[in-house]
Amino acid sequence: SLSVLRARFVEDETHPCHDQESADAIDAVETVTYVPPADLKKDERRQAKIREEVEKARKKAHFATLDELAEKQPAFAPKVKMLARRAAEKPAMAAVEKRLTCEGLLGGKGAKHTTGIYDDAMRLAVRKFQQKHMIYEANYLRRKTVDALARPLLDNDYDDLTRVLRERVVAAASILEDG
Repeated sequence: SLSVLRARFVEDETHPCHDQESADAIDAVETVTYVPPADLKKDERRQAKIREEVEKARKKAHFATLDELAEKQPAFAPKVKMLARRAAEKPAMAAVEKRLTCEGLLGGKGAKHTTGIYDDAMRLAVRKFQQKHMIYEANYLRRKTVDALARPLLDNDYDDLTRVLRERVVAAASILEDG
């Protein structure tokens, strides 16, 4: 309702939940890879093994950077790209945690969250955020959710307001959606 949106606008205007550094970290990724908490150690070992393999190949070929290795030896390009993507996800995850905590969606009653891990508390916080902004994605950090988290609070509120007004116009005009 409009009264709920008004209260959200007033409250969000006073929140310092959006900072450019966090927005840049979130914008740097398209999605954040979901790794089940039970498989974290296994995933870390796999990444370390790939990192070691790529670094060994870089030294053997006498390249200065991993990007140069990926460019000159295309067989390593997917592994280098994956390592760079996963490295960018860590600050993005920290920024998402900061944003959801500031909005009061993460760290509430009863839910224990471990920093840096997409656990049940984080999943519930992401779901609440998605419901608040009517984002229809799975409860993971995918493109639409990441985009909304990177925007300032008032921008998200404005998008919510335009959606509500559009829905009211459609209802008042008795427009039926067909297909």
